[in-house]
Amino acid sequence: MPNHRRIKTAQSWLSDRSEGLPEIVSVIVITLLDNFINRGLAALVFSPILGSQTIGRIVVHVNLLSIVQWILMIAIFLIWIIGWHKLYRPIVLVYLTYVTIFLELTVLGMFLNLFLLSGPQAALNLLLDAGLVWVVSLIVFTLWYWLLDSENYLLRRQGKGRPLDFGFPQYATHTPGWQNWQPGFFDYLFIAFTTSATFSPYSDTQVLSPRAKVLLILNIFNAVITIVIIAARAIGLMA
Repeated sequence: MPNHRRIKTAQSWLSDRSEGLPEIVSVIVITLLDNFINRGLAALVFSPILGSQTIGRIVVHVNLLSIVQWILMIAIFLIWIIGWHKLYRPIVLVYLTYVTIFLELTVLGMFLNLFLLSGPQAALNLLLDAGLVWVVSLIVFTLWYWLLDSENYLLRRQGKGRPLDFGFPQYATHTPGWQNWQPGFFDYLFIAFTTSATFSPYSDTQVLSPRAKVLLILNIFNAVITIVIIAARAIGLMA
C-alpha cells in the first residue's frame, strides 16, 4: 500500500474515533482510581440489617465485583478500537450506571463508618478515600452530563427537537464567532467541577430537564458528604 494511502487510512481511523476519545479516557481513569478506593465501604450501608459477620462475607464479594468494572472497561476499549458505534454508547451507559450505583453506596458506607474510626492512620485512609471518591464522582458526572446532553444536541441538528438538558449562555449570545457554538466535553467538566466545589450548579448555565436535575442532586450530595462531612471528620481525627 502506498504511503499516502496509509496516511489517509490512519487519518480516517483517528477521525472516526475522535468523538469517543473523551469517554474512553474518562472510563480508564475512573477504573484506575476506583481500584484504590476501599470498595468494601459500600457493604457498610447494609450493616444495621445484616450484621457484622454477613457484612464480612459481602465485602469479599463486593471487592470481587470490581472485576466486572474492569471487564466493562476492556469491552468499551475494544468496541472503541473496532469502531462499533452502535454498541459504544449503550455499553458506556451500562458502565456508568454500574459505577454510579457503587459510588453512591460507597459514599453512604463512608458516612456510616465515620464514627467507628479512630486514630491518625484510619483518619488518613478515610481522607484519601474521600479525595478519590470526590475525583471519581467529578469524572462520572461529567460523563453523564456529556453523554446525555450531547445526544440531545445531535438530535436537534437532525430536526427531532429533543428538549435541552442544560441551557448554556452561548446558545443565546450574538457575539461574533459563537453563533454555531456547541458544548464540548470540557464544558460539562466545568459544570461538574463547579457543582462539586461549590455545592451548586454554575449560575450562568440553566439546569432544565428532570434527569439533569437528578444528576445534579447526586453530584452535590456526593460533594457535600465527601468534603464537608467525611474530610472534615478525618482532619479532626488527625488533629
